[in-house]
Amino acid sequence: ENLEKIVSYIERGENVILLSNHQTEVDPQAIEILLEEADCDLASQLIFVAGHKVTTDPLAIPFSLGQNLLSIHAKKYIE
Repeated sequence: ENLEKIVSYIERGENVILLSNHQTEVDPQAIEILLEEADCDLASQLIFVAGHKVTTDPLAIPFSLGQNLLSIHAKKYIE
């Protein structure tokens, strides 16, 4: 039901923002699989906001490949 609402908003040219408190590295892939199972083509339009670890941590990097990521770097990690 909510997925149908999201699709209708996007079809009308509106923006949709989904917020979560914490994202694990595998969340983008899990969401993509769920959307495909629901026969929904939104996965290619999603942009995930994540911290620097998803692109620098050797264990997290494989989960980040192939996803639309906007990486945020905290000041304490920038020299």
